[in-house]
Amino acid sequence: MWGCLVYEHYGLTESGLGCAVETPLGKGMRCREDILLEVEQGQILLTTLQREALPLIRYQTGDLGELLPNGNLKKVLGRAAHRGQHPCITQLDDVLYCVNTVLDFQACWESDVLTLRVLGDIHAAKAAMKAAFPEIPVAVVPAEPEQLLYDGKRRIHENQGPDPYQKEVRQS
Repeated sequence: MWGCLVYEHYGLTESGLGCAVETPLGKGMRCREDILLEVEQGQILLTTLQREALPLIRYQTGDLGELLPNGNLKKVLGRAAHRGQHPCITQLDDVLYCVNTVLDFQACWESDVLTLRVLGDIHAAKAAMKAAFPEIPVAVVPAEPEQLLYDGKRRIHENQGPDPYQKEVRQS
């Protein structure tokens, strides 16, 4: 919309939030000079090379990823704990935010159906999900901006009671 470039970023608390940023030339995400990333059996390992207070040596991040031959991080593929399970929020982000007419979404597992509340084109969102995850039953419903409230980190909700999307209404 604004005609600006957007670069993918990878970071976690243990790396001081910043860790790697996509290069302008599309050659993966370049890691900060004081951090070493390795990938072992698909899992990203982090070593902080210059920390004095709490250095980390081959810290298992719990994230899955791939490295390029140049040492840059090719892609973060989600959490190791979710391997073989339903798609994680980053996979949904990759699919749905590639659809230009999807502005935002929220996801919730309700029984065995992934329900997506979508701000934007629900038909394009459903088609993208069907192409990416044909084996997963998906319900796509329209959302208003005020319905897409976040309670912290982006995640897929598990519906175990009242609708997690409903705002709490207080009577005074």
